[in-house]
Amino acid sequence: MRLISVIDAGDYEFNSDVKVFDAARAIIFTRDGLLMLKSSKNNYYTFPGGEKQESDETIIDTLKRETNDETGYVVNDKTIKEIGTIIVINNDDGVILNTTNHFFTCELKRGVKGSPFLTDSEIEEGLESIFIDPKVALEENEKLKNEINKPFIFRDIDALKFILDNPKYFNK
Repeated sequence: MRLISVIDAGDYEFNSDVKVFDAARAIIFTRDGLLMLKSSKNNYYTFPGGEKQESDETIIDTLKRETNDETGYVVNDKTIKEIGTIIVINNDDGVILNTTNHFFTCELKRGVKGSPFLTDSEIEEGLESIFIDPKVALEENEKLKNEINKPFIFRDIDALKFILDNPKYFNK
């Protein structure tokens, strides 16, 4: 497995409790562009995906569940390929979070789209599915990184740079 980057926010005390978990992120290209979630509240772009919820849930199950929950689309199981990981270490209310984000390329099942099932915080953020040129998403996130200053923005900037620097891995 390829390590894309490590983002250490350095915003924590070393004697804090530590929570270690895995998350899955989808990289999905269609003829319309890269599938991402756009925040209408803060105007950033992020990859569909999220934290592994149950100990018996595989990271692939997490990828499929989170992509469906956030976008309404269904991932084609036969097309899933892990591309790399981005590790994010940051403070969350006095707890050090150490998250290994597994990025996967995959395709959508054709003709299958339901309604997203967003969490309250995702609804509040105004997240909606959008197909976008990754260069545009990168430019917009770069403009916002200092204003928003959240680890996920830096994670997604690194992932977008990886996509743009390594086109051989992606069906665009």
